[in-house]
Amino acid sequence: MTAEPEILPTMGLSDAFLIMYDSDGTLLWARFIGGPSQDSGQAVAVTGSGNIVVTGQYRTHLTIGSTTLTPIANTDVFTAAYTGSGTPIWARSSGSSDNDNISSLKVDSDGNAYLTGKCNNPYSAEALNCACAYPGDIMILKYDPSGNALRLSSFGGPQSQEPLALTLDSDGTLFVTGHYSNALTIGLHTLPGNSTDMFLLRFANF
Repeated sequence: MTAEPEILPTMGLSDAFLIMYDSDGTLLWARFIGGPSQDSGQAVAVTGSGNIVVTGQYRTHLTIGSTTLTPIANTDVFTAAYTGSGTPIWARSSGSSDNDNISSLKVDSDGNAYLTGKCNNPYSAEALNCACAYPGDIMILKYDPSGNALRLSSFGGPQSQEPLALTLDSDGTLFVTGHYSNALTIGLHTLPGNSTDMFLLRFANF
């Protein structure tokens, strides 16, 4: 991909990128995120301090600045933070022994990052692990501003489910929405369903 006056390299079948423009549309900087296989950026958010958090999927391995991430297997999730001038701060990998993906990313007023996506059993992020009861369960992951994984949770049902969006209100309450088939179990609560239904979840202190 070319973004004047910078030309980003390519390494694999597809790579991710992060580009920053000023309010007039002038290119400030562009960064390459990629490896030798298929990689994609999925979501980006800006913290109150001006740092940028980006997330997506990757295979084989992924280079972010001087850091190389290696997946557990197949497709895993990358999350990375950059300064406002484009310098990498940290990069983290999370995933399982099967294909995992990411749907949405938000940051709160303290700079914590929240991600939701689909996971398989067992799903790991740094020292955290969760047992996905069914293949393709929904996961929620929280990182602090330094890239430490703070909390990891999963929920799902015997058929298909898909997280579509995640957001936060001014008090830091977390909301997740998406769709599911048949039934969806969150902790001790099970939502009934039919062929395809929507869900909305609220977490007061995730």
